[in-house]
Amino acid sequence: RPRRPGPPVRYEGGADPALVVDASRAPTLSALEFELLCVRERWRASAALPAPVLDGEWASRQAVLEHGLEKADADPDFAAKLRAATTKARASLEARRKQADWARKNGGTGGEMFPGAAPADALDRLAHDLYLFSEDPGLFYESAVRSGAAPADAPTYDEAFGFLERHEEGLGRLTWPAGGWAELDGRWYRAGAARVAKDLGREGLRRLAERLGPARSAGRAALLKRVNAWLRAAP
Repeated sequence: RPRRPGPPVRYEGGADPALVVDASRAPTLSALEFELLCVRERWRASAALPAPVLDGEWASRQAVLEHGLEKADADPDFAAKLRAATTKARASLEARRKQADWARKNGGTGGEMFPGAAPADALDRLAHDLYLFSEDPGLFYESAVRSGAAPADAPTYDEAFGFLERHEEGLGRLTWPAGGWAELDGRWYRAGAARVAKDLGREGLRRLAERLGPARSAGRAALLKRVNAWLRAAP
C-alpha cells in the first residue's frame, strides 16, 4: 500500500485485519529494521487484542527482544555484532546514568538524560533495549509506550480490571466529559480504564488476559533471566 500515517510495517485490525507494508517506505529500511518491525507487528496480529492496553505494547516489544536473542543463538555473525552493540549500549547508558545522577544532586531531575532517546539504528536499538530491560523493565516499558502506537489514554490490563472490580454495577451510568475523563456518580476517573472495562466487561477482559498470555508475568520473568544471561556473557 502507499504511504499512510504510522509505522511502515503495521498491523491493522478491524473487520478486515491485515499486516500492512507501506510500499514507499519499506524499501528505505535496513533488513534488520524490517525484520524487527515484522516481529513486533506479527505479535500484534496473532494477539488481536480486543482493546488497546499498554500490556500489548510491552509484550510486542518483548517479542522483539526474544527474537533478537533467538537470532543470536542461530547466527554467529549476528551474535558477534549484537555483542559489540551491547557493549556500546552499556557504556552509553552508564554514562547517561552518571550524568542523570549528577543532575539530580544539583537540583535537576535527570529524567531526560537517563535513559534518554533510543538509538535510530536497528541493531543499536536492540542492544539498548536489551540492556534497558535488564536494568529495569519499567524503563523499557516506558520507552515502548513512548515510541509505540497505543492511544494516549490506554490503560494497563490491571487498571481496566481494577476499575471493573470496583464499579461493575455502575458501568451503564458512565458519562464521558471532554478531556479524557469518565464520570460515575459524581466522581471523575481517567477514561481509558473505564472505557475498556465498559466495552469489554468481565468476559471480554478474561479473553484479553488470555490473548496477552504469559507476557504479563511468567513470560516477563523468563525473558529477564534470558536477557541477563546474554548480558553476562557479553564482553
